[in-house]
Amino acid sequence: TRLPLTRTRSRTRDTKPCARNKRRKRTFIWYQSESLLSAALRGSPPFSCYAMSSQPSPLRLSPVWWNDPTSGTYRAAVLACTCLLTFGSYYVFDMPSVLEDELQDFLNINSTKYNLFYSLYGWTNMAMSLVAGWIVDRVGYRLSAYIFLTLVILGQALFALGTSIDATDSTRFLIMCAGRFIFGTGGGSITIVQNAIVTYWFKGKELALAFGIALTSSRAGSVINFFTTKDLVNNHGLSWTTWYGACLCCVGVLAAFGFHYLDTRANRLRGDSSGEVQGRVVNFKDVKKFRNEYWLVALTITTFYVCVFPFVADAPKFFDDRFGYNRHSSEGSILTSMVYLASLALSPLLGLWVDRFGKRTSLSIFGTALTIPVFILFGYTHVSPYVGMIGLGIGYSVCAAALWPSISLIVPTDTIGTAMGVATSLQMLGIAIFTLVVGAIKDSHFSWTGVMFFFAIMAGVSCCCAFILYLVDERAGGDLSRPKYKQDGPARLSVAEEAEIEPLLMDFAGDAVSINAPARSSGDLVHRSFDE
Repeated sequence: TRLPLTRTRSRTRDTKPCARNKRRKRTFIWYQSESLLSAALRGSPPFSCYAMSSQPSPLRLSPVWWNDPTSGTYRAAVLACTCLLTFGSYYVFDMPSVLEDELQDFLNINSTKYNLFYSLYGWTNMAMSLVAGWIVDRVGYRLSAYIFLTLVILGQALFALGTSIDATDSTRFLIMCAGRFIFGTGGGSITIVQNAIVTYWFKGKELALAFGIALTSSRAGSVINFFTTKDLVNNHGLSWTTWYGACLCCVGVLAAFGFHYLDTRANRLRGDSSGEVQGRVVNFKDVKKFRNEYWLVALTITTFYVCVFPFVADAPKFFDDRFGYNRHSSEGSILTSMVYLASLALSPLLGLWVDRFGKRTSLSIFGTALTIPVFILFGYTHVSPYVGMIGLGIGYSVCAAALWPSISLIVPTDTIGTAMGVATSLQMLGIAIFTLVVGAIKDSHFSWTGVMFFFAIMAGVSCCCAFILYLVDERAGGDLSRPKYKQDGPARLSVAEEAEIEPLLMDFAGDAVSINAPARSSGDLVHRSFDE
């Protein structure tokens, strides 16, 4: 057995630093010698089977973090791979926005048919997100990542094929719509996988910061798209540009391989022979048990995002028509990317702030309220559009950092994928519907002023939803307002565990008590203490 090293602290202070360094060096050598000696006594490598062999000794100096999945560096490596999962899909998602004129000229379509590229993505995502959340909870996030990334690559490849073949305009349009349809089945679903991974690895730690970094890296794909796609299509043509987007989607597959290795290694180091941690088979009836706060969060997300994404889709043409920024150059696209540039700079900082101070509902009210004057400025004044885009970027960053991490705090752990899927499905439903509404308003006599007025109304609705969320959360105990270090304690039980224990509570108290519900009376506190 290994003998402990006893050291006697010196009574007098050393006057020479070199003496302390020599003593530390001797202590280190003693430790190493003692470790080798104990290995020899046990007959373990390198003395047993490697002493007289040409094989290299397995005694290697490896970084401490590499063997500790709980270390910050290991989790940072996992986060880096997770962030790259959605880089290509976000780049491709906003590509039609930059190529609006080229696509309309190439296919001879109007604004309503052009907006169909985004509506198809939204409608598909709405239906697929429900299934995607169930798949993540059923088969785990590793296999789910491979499935959805394959769909992303196939969809963009089919979209690029429509720009390459020699066919009629209607045939090309149908092929490209089919590509966006397939791309929609995987584009939003891979984001659900990313959110599930971040929640699993960072819940109770730096969750909001991790969400902010993931959002930043994902939106980096959108920013690069706005900066480079216009120059690419001018220099290399439409077909080459769309195939380049398909190649960027393959970056997510490489990131999935890296995450698979790190996650498998973490399970092995923990001694978990069962492999990936998966939730139970989720029943869709469990959705009815989600708290009211969850539905308010989902509604706030939906009403806010229908202001942002449809606007970004038509932003280059809007800036050209109203402010004179040439959409055929990269100037209008760079102006559009200001939303995502602000997100790149602010999302990690806002994540740190939320983890440290909480106040998620208050931040949601601030972020949604900030977008109301932005659309009023766009529609009724001639103030520089950079002012409005920076304000929209700040509001978008604040809401993303406050709302999405809140879901993991108010639903059971084994239904995270389903909860993310339902929220994403509602968001995509809103985007699909209101993208068509925006196209119809734009083609009517209301023009851009009516579109901006519509966006301002939806921003006001989102602000009202956030305010109601604040009131409900405060009445329920303020779980969403507390920082992460004050949320530690007994973990929220899963839906299955709650169903098993509730009959016991009925026998104990004569009345059913919701285990995961916040305590509102001394009796509830007694029953919750009994359960814990």
